[in-house]
Amino acid sequence: IGLDTLVPGKPGGALCLERLAWLDARLGEAPDRSTLIFMHHPPFRTGLAVMDGSGFEGADAYAALLPRHPQVRQVLCGHMHRPITTVFGGTLASVCPSTAQQIELDLTQAERLRVVMEPPGAALLLWNEARGELVQHFSYVDERPVYSVFDGKTWGNDAPLPPGFHGP
Repeated sequence: IGLDTLVPGKPGGALCLERLAWLDARLGEAPDRSTLIFMHHPPFRTGLAVMDGSGFEGADAYAALLPRHPQVRQVLCGHMHRPITTVFGGTLASVCPSTAQQIELDLTQAERLRVVMEPPGAALLLWNEARGELVQHFSYVDERPVYSVFDGKTWGNDAPLPPGFHGP
């Protein structure tokens, strides 16, 4: 389910009572169907004070709604330009990294916000319906060398390994 959290002209997000009622109704229609919720703004504090300062209206009501719908497997967000994971409303919640620059991970400077040219990234979800498993990977999407460390039979393969690699 995709949720619109945009507040025109403001950097923060929101879920009004009308949108939350709509979400509650949609989730009530399929209580046995594993569900992911996608939204731009995270409804939780991340420790990045300047970004958190933008706020998220309706977070408490949203957090109270989620436990009534245990089929919600994960809440996936963006906006923060960093990979972040927490528990929100009793379910896993994560922020995907940016496909551009990342926000510097600095949890000590409340008044400062800087970007850092860390590699662009994306979240990739692997869903195994038969086992009911959802696995999330964060992947860099820039060009980096790839080294062979296992060919299906042998570790190392006498191929050059990256500096600092210590093997399994």
